[in-house]
Amino acid sequence: MARREATDRAPLPSARPRRLGTPDKAEPAGPDYAAHADAEDAMHTRDTPRAAAGPIDAPVALSPHEQQVLQGLAAGDALATVAATLKISTSMATSYLGLAKSKLFGMADAPAVIAVAYAVEAIPPPPPRDASGLDLSRAQRDLVPLVAQGMTDIQLAISVDRSENDVRAACRGLLRKLPARNRAHVVTRGWQYRLVTKGQVLAWLR
Repeated sequence: MARREATDRAPLPSARPRRLGTPDKAEPAGPDYAAHADAEDAMHTRDTPRAAAGPIDAPVALSPHEQQVLQGLAAGDALATVAATLKISTSMATSYLGLAKSKLFGMADAPAVIAVAYAVEAIPPPPPRDASGLDLSRAQRDLVPLVAQGMTDIQLAISVDRSENDVRAACRGLLRKLPARNRAHVVTRGWQYRLVTKGQVLAWLR
């Protein structure tokens, strides 16, 4: 994605979605993971190589709990809801999410994490949907891959050369029409309708 110059607005990120450890946001794993992780997940985490060490398009193996947390987020649930469903603490769910992010090339934002997880087969892809009746404008369709990169409203606005208010309105329309519960869920719907594809995501990572 080409970088655009803007004097009074935040610059666009690089073509790759934002990684963990960037100065504006850090999300360390919760303190209780080591004390409470079950033997299965501890063994899996120890024995599984990190995705960044292998080819970008190679499948990435996550532990069962890491997969369950990502699948809950991909379905549009908040992390606290995912934790309650799995009968674990929110801090525990945060720890599993942090481990999954580190294996998924350090993606920092939920939409990008879900997009990469689908692309590298870390979680099962959602079943496809028939897009013939999907009532989205061209502008709304163009936003979906950008949302999947974890862009903020201002980054979206700069990327598509529209106002932040226009972008927010378009995103609200996406949530209503797809339908989706939040932006992570937009990625799942986008995958189902082929508005976001494996090839696109792998291109962002290269």
